[in-house]
Amino acid sequence: MSYCPNCGTETEPNAVFCAQCGTNLRQQYQSYQNQPYQNQPSKPDVPSTGLKVLCFFFPIVGLILFCVMQKDQPICAKAYGKMALISFIISMVLSILYVIIFVVFAATAGPYMYDSFDVYSYAMNCLPFCA
Repeated sequence: MSYCPNCGTETEPNAVFCAQCGTNLRQQYQSYQNQPYQNQPSKPDVPSTGLKVLCFFFPIVGLILFCVMQKDQPICAKAYGKMALISFIISMVLSILYVIIFVVFAATAGPYMYDSFDVYSYAMNCLPFCA
């Protein structure tokens, strides 16, 4: 059953006019259809845990989501951008630590690390197979 939008009286499904107040039901229905989506609920601005994890492991995704969602959903955009930034900072710190550890081990090993490896004898043993 349908109801009259003016008086609330129950009407027949294909009635053109309301029997109680005489309102044109077809016109009311068309005016409701032509209204823009003003009363539609917007999407909640709550960041997704799955997307946050994705942004952590792939910072470029976080940067893209930040740029795309910044206007419509600022809280989500900030969360995704933050995860991408944290991931980038961690990767830079680990890269710097890797370089420092490599330099320290290379400096402590020194030139004597390769003394037991005889390049000439290795080249002579490889010579018949290389030709």
